[in-house]
Amino acid sequence: MLAVPYAVGVDPTLNSAASEPATSDQRRRWDAIVIGAGVGGAAAAIGLAQRIGSGQGVLLAERSSWPRPKVCGGCINASAVALLDRLGVLRDVRHAGAVPLGSVRIQRKFRECHLRIAPGLGLARETLDACLVDAAVRTGVVFVPETRAEVLPLRTSISPVAKAELAGRRVMLHRRLASEEHVAGVVIVADGLAGSSLDRLDGFGCEVAPGSWMGLAATIDGAEPFAAGEIRLCVGNHGYVGLVGLKGGSTHLGAAMDSAWVKTIGGPAKAVREILESCGEQTVGNLEGCRFSGTPTLTRRRPRMAERGLFVLGDAAGYVEPFTGEGMAWALGSAEEVVRLAADGIEARAETLNQLSERWQAWQTAKMRKQQRRCRWVRGILRRPWLADAAIAGLSAGLVRRAVERGLWPSITASRPAHTLRPALTVPRGRT
Repeated sequence: MLAVPYAVGVDPTLNSAASEPATSDQRRRWDAIVIGAGVGGAAAAIGLAQRIGSGQGVLLAERSSWPRPKVCGGCINASAVALLDRLGVLRDVRHAGAVPLGSVRIQRKFRECHLRIAPGLGLARETLDACLVDAAVRTGVVFVPETRAEVLPLRTSISPVAKAELAGRRVMLHRRLASEEHVAGVVIVADGLAGSSLDRLDGFGCEVAPGSWMGLAATIDGAEPFAAGEIRLCVGNHGYVGLVGLKGGSTHLGAAMDSAWVKTIGGPAKAVREILESCGEQTVGNLEGCRFSGTPTLTRRRPRMAERGLFVLGDAAGYVEPFTGEGMAWALGSAEEVVRLAADGIEARAETLNQLSERWQAWQTAKMRKQQRRCRWVRGILRRPWLADAAIAGLSAGLVRRAVERGLWPSITASRPAHTLRPALTVPRGRT
């Protein structure tokens, strides 16, 4: 049988369910299964556990060992900070060593501009994800790392008795040499860019943007310290590198680059150094000694993001090269919204689940595409050297800079909620 371990680094006495093995049919049925323990998945698991209370519980499955490194810029913008606060985990994040951020310095060649931004936080992504998973376990979520999940297709021809017994979505969980089929009222997929949990479903493929860049991340020890509370963005002809100072004196590096150019120039360390030195950053520490993590090509979209009882969010739903923490804000905002729909769908009829899935598809299309459009615009500028030069020159002008500062990164929380995108539904009592 497939054992369900407790979260790494968490005292199992905090959550009796988290240390209980899934050795009975009862433990193979769940109110919700969340696939992927990144920002979006962990936040959705916390929200669902808070919303539904007692019942058959929430299972959070993560394919990697735990904790694990994650490619990310390390910036939690103001929208994401507000969402973490509403989730009830902001204090934990601050105590984990998050540093305040209040400005971004954009450099290209030897020209630069300095912009004030709404207060955010800087924190290594591995630490942030660990905070969220720990909070999920304390809330009652069962966490299973090193577990590969596959969402199984809907059954279309089974007997009425079997249909009643198997009401919900089926998920196959693979852990080491054991595999088990689990059933949940709803399934939330947040397994990132390289996720494979939807591979067995028709129509859920991703469309990768032509010429999309790859992502890189590393932690640099020994880099020359720079202004506290500042994000430094260095723009080159084949990519850009973001730097954020972390607690303890190390520097977090996140970058997006042309993968062909990285290969031609001799690897990530040489590519990063080329961009930083072209912007006047001469003392950047021992890049050659850093351990770089990479991603597949970044910018992509998934045209289909929902099916009966199934909701896709975060990077798994679509991604655009982010700027000052947009990716995490998108994921947290999506998690907050999906909890409202998924909690209503856990005991809903099939017809209601279909309608809830339609709402999610409509909300994702209307809201997230709009949010990502702004980053597509920035991405387009950064990929054209002459346009990047002109933009930085314009931002250096006081009037233009102040106008941009006032309009930078409006809050994700001002979005139109999903429940307004369709007529109201009647859901079973007890799930409001």
